[in-house]
This record gives sequence, C-alpha cells and structure tokens, in this order.
Amino acid sequence: MAPVFAASAYHPTVVFDWFLENLIMLVFIIALILIYRVVPLSRTSYVPIILYLCFHEWGAHYKYDGVPLGEWIKVWLHTNRNPYDRVLHLLFGLLGRRPDCHEIDRSPRCLSRQQKWPLAGEFQSGWLPTM
Repeated sequence: MAPVFAASAYHPTVVFDWFLENLIMLVFIIALILIYRVVPLSRTSYVPIILYLCFHEWGAHYKYDGVPLGEWIKVWLHTNRNPYDRVLHLLFGLLGRRPDCHEIDRSPRCLSRQQKWPLAGEFQSGWLPTM
C-alpha cells in the first residue's frame, strides 16, 4: 500500500482534494489496525480491502473526474461524464462483500439464524445478495 500511496502523492491534480480523500483513507486504515485483535479478519478479507484502497488512491490522484480509465469507459459507453466514481462505487460493493461475509458468518446471531433456516448460510456467504 505504501508504494501506491507514494505514487498517488506525486503531483496530484488538486493537492487539497487529494489530502482530504487520503485523510479519510488514513482514518480507515488506523481503524483497521486498532480493531485487528478485536475483529480479526482472514488474510483473504484484507486483499479486497487493499485492492479497493488502491483504486481509491488512483481516483484521488486524478480527482476522480480525470482518471484515464474513466475516460476510456466514457468513450466506450458514449457518456458525457467520466464514470470512474460509479465504477468505484460498484467495486466498493463487490470488494466489500468478502470481509462483510467473513464477519457475518462468525457472528452468533447468524449461527442461530442458520439453525432456523438451513439456506441462510448460502445467502450470506455467496454472491447472490450482491447481485
């Protein structure tokens, strides 16, 4: 994550916006570090979180409306605006699904729900609710 942060910090489009967006990310990373022992996630749960933060850094560097990938998508979809922020919102839902399922599957409330309805585990750990 440090190399991605360093690359993002090198001549961002708007420095103040970059600082504000990374302040939020810094608070999130500190929160993850502080709750590591209380809510230990699996290593495979941290991978999508870091991947999402990398995409966030790329968007923060270009101020989201100038991301080159978004410009390519704009031409491909024949739209007038850069849809990178929408793509990132979709990724937030898709990549956030794994850590969310990991914590839900371990909760006692979820276990009692699985005993009442045997298919509850399939809905919680699968991709069906996400789609």
